[in-house]
This record gives sequence, C-alpha cells and structure tokens, in this order.
Amino acid sequence: MPYFRGSKEGVRSKRNNAANFIILARTTIVLETKKQLQDDVNKTNRMRVMISYSHTDKDFCHQLVAALQKDFEYCHTEDLWEEIGQAIEAANVILFLMSTDYQKSNSCRQEVMYAKDSLKKRFIPIYIKKDFVATGWLGVRIVGPQYIRFEKKSFDDTIKDLIKLIVEDKKLQEPAKIQVTEPSTNLPSFVEDKPIENTNNQIKPIKHIDIKLNRKPSKKSVELWTKQDILQWFYENNIQQELTDLYDFQHGVDLLLYGQCLRPDWQIEYNAVSERYEQQYNTKLYRDQFVRFVGAIHRLQPTNSKLCIIS
Repeated sequence: MPYFRGSKEGVRSKRNNAANFIILARTTIVLETKKQLQDDVNKTNRMRVMISYSHTDKDFCHQLVAALQKDFEYCHTEDLWEEIGQAIEAANVILFLMSTDYQKSNSCRQEVMYAKDSLKKRFIPIYIKKDFVATGWLGVRIVGPQYIRFEKKSFDDTIKDLIKLIVEDKKLQEPAKIQVTEPSTNLPSFVEDKPIENTNNQIKPIKHIDIKLNRKPSKKSVELWTKQDILQWFYENNIQQELTDLYDFQHGVDLLLYGQCLRPDWQIEYNAVSERYEQQYNTKLYRDQFVRFVGAIHRLQPTNSKLCIIS
C-alpha cells in the first residue's frame, strides 16, 4: 500500500476496485489503483509504494495525492515512528519528496537511512522544485535510480512520468529469466557504419561501433589515447552503447577535461545529457547508467592522469 505523511484523517479504501498497486507514506497515506484490471487480483501481487516528505511540503504532498487519486485510492495512519517503520518495511518502492526542508529534517533523514541503508529498499527520488539539488547526506544516498523533477514540465505530465516509473519499478522487481552464453573471443575490429538516412524527420544514431577486446589493458597514458583507445575504454567499463555513441571524444585529454567538468556536480551534467539522450533515442537515460560512466572517468584521473590534478 502507498503511504503518505499528512493530516490525521480516517482510513478510506474501496476494496472492490483495488488492483495491484498500493502507496504508503509518512503519516501514512495508502493508495490503491482504481484502474479496471482483473476483479480477482491477488492482494499479494499489489505493489506497495511509500511516500516520505517533510511537513513543510504538505501542500505539495496533498496536491500529489489528489493527482494520484485519479489512479489510486488511499488511506493513512498516525505519524508515529512505529507505524512509519512498518510502512517502510512493507513498501516495495519508496518516494522521497526532496526539498531544502526535507534535507534539513532529521525525521526525513532517519526514514531515508532506514529505507536505503538498513533495508536496501527500492526508491524514487522526487525533486519538488526545479532548482533544488540534493547534497550531503541526501545527495550521496540518491545516486543510482531514475528521479522525477517537478516544475520542469507540466504537473500532469510529470505525474504520468511518475506513475510510469512506479510501474517500471514493479517490472524490475519481478523475477526474470537470464540467458547466459559463453563470451566469444573473436570480436570484430573497430568499425564505424555509414550514417543512417533520416526518412521521417526523427533523430537517429549516426554510428554504431564494435570494439575489439584487447587481452591486456593498455599501458598508454590517458593523455595519449586515440579515439579507438577511448572507445575500447567505454567497452571495457560496460558503458551502455547508446551512451557511448552520444559522445565523440577524439583524444584522451578531451575525456580528462570532461571529467573535470563532472567534478563540481555531475547531476547537473546528467540532466543535460539526459535531455540529449531522450531526444536522440526517444527513451530515458537511467541514472545508474550515467553513474557507471562518471565512476569510470573518476577512476581514470587519479591513477592514469598526470595532467589533471583535482583537489
């Protein structure tokens, strides 16, 4: 069930319409989907989503609840840690409604730490203001999952993105069959394809690159890397092919300088790259894919680079 912290109201639910989502939050509000799915949906298949927020942001939370009520039903409990803890434990996904007040709140910090650090729960960071950037204890804990930012698009469109992401999170939790194949040692050499002709005014990737896997890591200094060395590095670090194609570094120095740009606040660059990525491929760039790229660059600089010294 979804839980939201808010005013102390009675429990309200319509079990006859319940589908397979429930939302949990901090003085807890529980949402259940109203969508006309199967009437006999098993309760154990419902997804429980908890919403954690600061009381200072209660107006936004109420607005969010009102919007989600179009797809969910809700109820809530008292604002007691015992019940909040139970809501966190029962949740499949937790929504953090992040703001300056949220970051300053010891109660919110306690919830985030319990959910992420102790229970390793899946969560979705939600920026309720477009100009807020999480830092400190909160910033280091939200690295990884895709986030939602309000005020960047219309409220209704952002709600649609949020519901879609909740559904995607449910799919991620479902067991999947994984096919394992023996890796081939006969990988093709570096090849760059011809540009793809654009016939419907849509932006398409203009290249697709296959890299030959070297048996031994290159001992060449990063500053001396060529484009092929950089592409080899992308491959060896398991960086997503679409993200690799989005960049066009020609020399190792280019890569190192870009790493310096990421140092102050890589999340700002993530936002910019995400927009390019979505325009190019018509799909979202998930944060964990970009974090893998950022981490690989950061590992490069202190060990291989004599050019870049960053304090």
